[in-house]
Amino acid sequence: GPMPPTPCVPILLASFSDKHRRFAVLGAVLVTDLATVTEGNAVEEEAAKFYVAGVFKALNYVHEAEVVCRACTLDAVMLDNKGYPQLVDFALSKSVSNGRTHTLCGVADYLAPEQVKMSGHGIEADYWALGVFAFELMAGHSPWNPKKEEIAEMKIYKAITDYGVGEGAAKLPFPAEMSDDARTMIEELM
Repeated sequence: GPMPPTPCVPILLASFSDKHRRFAVLGAVLVTDLATVTEGNAVEEEAAKFYVAGVFKALNYVHEAEVVCRACTLDAVMLDNKGYPQLVDFALSKSVSNGRTHTLCGVADYLAPEQVKMSGHGIEADYWALGVFAFELMAGHSPWNPKKEEIAEMKIYKAITDYGVGEGAAKLPFPAEMSDDARTMIEELM
């Protein structure tokens, strides 16, 4: 049967489609997405922790149903009328009841190395994306593009696959003001 509701994933009341689009009627009053709130700037660490915790809770809820979200981005998380984060974009979601999928899809900056390599990924890819999400909230930029330049996806993919692999591996460009606790959380997610 249907899963019980959770505070950080709105209830789907109805859905419908036409030739070109799919629509969802959600049981939440959504105000804005986090990308609009941040406008490319870092948010206070306490606010970022609150948003990350809400998305973590939402991902755990989705994972209980053996579904990988693959859309954990600032654009895919909206704030409700009380300021709580709501994970709302499930267009790229897929059942992973067999544990792995090999589809390459999603926003380049948020892809896990196993997605880029197309070696098969499961729910752990969502936690990697949550690490990127947390980094972007607290730094104001992607870990793969600290100068916020227009760069090719292949350059982003190379940065992702170079990160944390082997001796002398690439490190994340943490801002000096980011706390050790925040850095540890991000590194543990990624």
